Amino acid sequence: MKNFVFFFIMVVLSLLKGYAQPSTAQWAVKGVKGMNLILKNDRQLKTNLFNLKYMGVLQTRNKAPYYILSGRGCNECGANLSIYIWSQSDGPMLPEGKQLRYAYPGKENDYETGKAVFESRMFYSDCSGYSNSVVWLQRSLNKKNKWVEDMFLVSVKNDKLVETRVAKVNKSAKAMILSATCKELPGIDVSTEL
Repeated sequence: MKNFVFFFIMVVLSLLKGYAQPSTAQWAVKGVKGMNLILKNDRQLKTNLFNLKYMGVLQTRNKAPYYILSGRGCNECGANLSIYIWSQSDGPMLPEGKQLRYAYPGKENDYETGKAVFESRMFYSDCSGYSNSVVWLQRSLNKKNKWVEDMFLVSVKNDKLVETRVAKVNKSAKAMILSATCKELPGIDVSTEL
């Protein structure tokens, strides 16, 4: 009876705090097998991604974390590797073309001319000033054939993904990301998709 009373009090206190945070241990990833994430409790989360790789998580309060993944939504197709940020709590991963995806870091060349049209670097983990975010430092070729730099962030606010584009990246913000404890995903060279 004492254990039940203690448990009941702890539940009520956590609800009074505004949320009952899910255990991060139940969502910890042990590895990848095929198209599935294997959790440390041996539970499997099915994705729709071929060439699946797990990079990390964005933490949440009231639901499963957002997993930072890379892969392709189709096999033997012309799709480039992409970054996916997905929470199992949002439902099953959607099919190719419907699931939100982001640019894989590196250089993207025009498939007809071979000319570079987009370059990016991607950082995640504990990025100083941008914690619990994925940050892209990127530049793209505009219609006037000039390179334009910006920063793109995906972060978690109120258990939802929020996208922010910063048009003018100041040197101190860029230096903070580059010198911080962020992890950088090495880029690859790809061509634009057909």
